[in-house]
Amino acid sequence: MQQQEHNHIVTQVVERVEAVYRGQRAVHVNAGDILIIMEGKRAIALSAHKVAKAMGLDGQAVVEHLFENMYCVEPSGTLVLAIYMPEHGLELFAELPARMWMFKGESRYVN
Repeated sequence: MQQQEHNHIVTQVVERVEAVYRGQRAVHVNAGDILIIMEGKRAIALSAHKVAKAMGLDGQAVVEHLFENMYCVEPSGTLVLAIYMPEHGLELFAELPARMWMFKGESRYVN
């Protein structure tokens, strides 16, 4: 994906997330900068594969879109993973509560 196209998608998704979470700010997060506990990873994978099956899409493609479109909602600390695939008419949000993830720098254990 070209950088300009990616930036455009990030801007669109931030606007949508902020509309849903009124009064809160959404900040794009890179997958490499966070840790997600196993329970959260399982929930993400299960949700992505259910959505993919319902839409007739490849489950792995949906998972990849989730990890490309992650947003920290401030001040709640919720991590929102966006399935944003306009080419398939698909736009969904999955939430992980703050207790299920953290920025790597906040952890005592960095992998």
